[in-house]
Amino acid sequence: MRSSRPRRIAISASPQRLRPRRGVAVLIVLLLISMTLGLSYAAIRSQSTALNINRNSDRRVSARQAAVTGLTMALKKMSTSDWAGVDTTLTGVPAKYESFEVTYKTGDPSLSSGDPDYADFPYRVTLWATGYAADPNRPESVAVYRIRAVVRLIPRALASEPDVWSEMTRYTLYQHDRGTFEVNVPLRVEGPVRIQRKLDLAEGYSWKNDAKERYLSDLQAMRSAGHPDWRPFSGPLDLPYNRQPGGLISLLETEMDVPTNDVDTKVAAGWRHPGPWTTYQIYPGGKVYDVPVLHQNQWNATWEPDPQTNPLGIYYRSGPVYLYDDVSIRGTLVSAASWNGDLHIRGRNVHLQSVDLPPLEGTDVPVRLPLAILQDDMRIWYGAEGSITGLLAVSGQFEIMKDQQYDMGVTIQGEVVARDFFIRGRSDWDRDWQWWKDCYERFDQEAGGGAQPATDYFPLWLQRNYGLDPNPRLTIKPQTTEARYHWHESGNPIYVPHSDDDGLRWDLLEWTENP
Repeated sequence: MRSSRPRRIAISASPQRLRPRRGVAVLIVLLLISMTLGLSYAAIRSQSTALNINRNSDRRVSARQAAVTGLTMALKKMSTSDWAGVDTTLTGVPAKYESFEVTYKTGDPSLSSGDPDYADFPYRVTLWATGYAADPNRPESVAVYRIRAVVRLIPRALASEPDVWSEMTRYTLYQHDRGTFEVNVPLRVEGPVRIQRKLDLAEGYSWKNDAKERYLSDLQAMRSAGHPDWRPFSGPLDLPYNRQPGGLISLLETEMDVPTNDVDTKVAAGWRHPGPWTTYQIYPGGKVYDVPVLHQNQWNATWEPDPQTNPLGIYYRSGPVYLYDDVSIRGTLVSAASWNGDLHIRGRNVHLQSVDLPPLEGTDVPVRLPLAILQDDMRIWYGAEGSITGLLAVSGQFEIMKDQQYDMGVTIQGEVVARDFFIRGRSDWDRDWQWWKDCYERFDQEAGGGAQPATDYFPLWLQRNYGLDPNPRLTIKPQTTEARYHWHESGNPIYVPHSDDDGLRWDLLEWTENP
């Protein structure tokens, strides 16, 4: 019989199941080490990145400082006598591992042809400054910083002129040398006139002195009675009395109420034609502009200044220039040919006008060059029509050809400098001496024969009976706006440093960083 005690079962553990897991522990340790190394590397890398950022920031600051230093030096250089000018580059090394370069360029990139200040383009200079800063540890790593500045010339002085020039420009008509001065009526010249020798007044017709003198004196009588002032001169006339025919000074002052001054003959010494103009410069160190060459015959043409290529509107011709219909020139026409450097106005709708240059500091009076600078003569032909506004500098003769009274259509506002003046009068008045004799005797009888006060004026009587219009359609008078005319010598700039300055002065208009 089996015993009822339970059986004891012995369970023995296997030797492999009871051994520790050494591989897993190693993996855990390695993982912990890897994480620690990763975190350490990330921290180191973060610190390195921050250090590089700080270094880059420092180099950028250094590059900017180098650009500012260069630009400051470049601006100061422009105000010295040894400034090299536009289209040059100023370089420097303000510190170790730092450098700069500054380039000067004519104009202002912000100005375009539609800008109201576009004419200011040639008086501005743009400075492009670039600063560099290298990493001392890695010289190939360079920070770059750029600054743009725009400055404008402050005009303080003009280049030297002949001593006589300021006197010449005070007169409406100025005779610069001993020559002929012949003017005929109807004509109107307003303002002062300088005559170096004899004045031939209204001697181009075949009338006798009594008819001429009555005509001229009646112009003043008409003026006093409220008629328009049709006298040939308003005066004063500066002329040598000892060169004038008897009775002329009395006629001018007493009968015509034209003031006169007795002055000696004075040749404009030191004043001469500047010769050929092929280039010009506005200021020392400025851009040198090429002068366009005109063809001899001009039809349907408009010549205007170009702020970038020809800002003063100077045009040159070696020889004669003929202006026919529909020609407009705004600027300065220079002809250089002592034997045939003439300007001829032969067409209709011809307009010549000076260009305004910036006024000198402290004034609002524009500077202008002469409208025409001629080495020989200037002639306005019959049938010409148009306007002339500016100063005409003529080395030889200034002549207005004889024309029919209703075709004379050129008005001159400005001044004329010439050696000889010939204002020929009107072809309608070209009658022989007998006609004028009979004509005046008839008028004298109708007017009272001189025994009693005149009942009529000779100029109006001629118009009423023979259609000879006394209204001076040809007028020469000063401009309505004041201007400072400058006599330019070829090879010199227009504006120069003031005697109180070492160099030019400039006004800072713009400072732009990283443009």
